[in-house]
Amino acid sequence: MKTLILNGNPTGKEEILPNRVKDLVLEELKKKDWPVTIFDLNSMDINPCLGCFKCWVKTPGRCIIKDDQEKILKSIVGSEMLILFTPLTFGGYSSELKKMLDRTIPILLPFFTIINGEVHHLQRYKQRRHLVVIATLEQSHVEMEKIFHNLVKRNALNMAAPQSISLVLYEQNDVGVLRRQISEVFLQEEVA
Repeated sequence: MKTLILNGNPTGKEEILPNRVKDLVLEELKKKDWPVTIFDLNSMDINPCLGCFKCWVKTPGRCIIKDDQEKILKSIVGSEMLILFTPLTFGGYSSELKKMLDRTIPILLPFFTIINGEVHHLQRYKQRRHLVVIATLEQSHVEMEKIFHNLVKRNALNMAAPQSISLVLYEQNDVGVLRRQISEVFLQEEVA
């Protein structure tokens, strides 16, 4: 399964848990022998969305902003699984990951459909990708986690993902616990 990882975690040696999580996920993907592309968003030039909708009306499927987002969009379109890493921030994504997700609007069409009584955009491309979002948090926070899991479900609906999984991992978990939790994500029948 062609896998794309978008790492919205901060970079730096002090970021022990996010780095450990990334290494453990890569270990699982290597066991499956899945091809993996990784983008560390904090080291990339990604500008905020202008909200101009020129990617729909002037340059269909392509953003008018020329930056690193172009190669990310191409990789998203060609992937079968999209894995997002983020620190859990007020129940949402890191600013870098959120900015990148805002810029994925070119992979949608400017037309609408009704899904479960709600209006959603049609997908531009046939390829659908499984969505796995892994967040890190210092310690459990029930309300933020509830918001996060709902956010991932809503994003999966907008992406027309055949399946979505959201996972929150904590600072106090040892490597064995983290390894088991991550392994369980990739053992699920629908993802395998």
